[in-house]
Amino acid sequence: MRNFLTSEIANFYRLINFPDDPDLALSAGRQLAENLLELLVETFGSIDIRSGYRHPDMNEFGSSPLIQPICG
Repeated sequence: MRNFLTSEIANFYRLINFPDDPDLALSAGRQLAENLLELLVETFGSIDIRSGYRHPDMNEFGSSPLIQPICG
């Protein structure tokens, strides 16, 4: 789950990228792992998830015209 919450933008700008409902996020992540990711690993081998969750505030920040030249 740690990889799902990792955000290079959040780390660089010291922003919080944490779900408002952690239990819901954990449940959804668990279902994704059981229903899809495990099958992908069985088929293709090890995979690396670089990002899987972005807080709505992070979406707004990342789509800002001021940040686009840096991150876009």
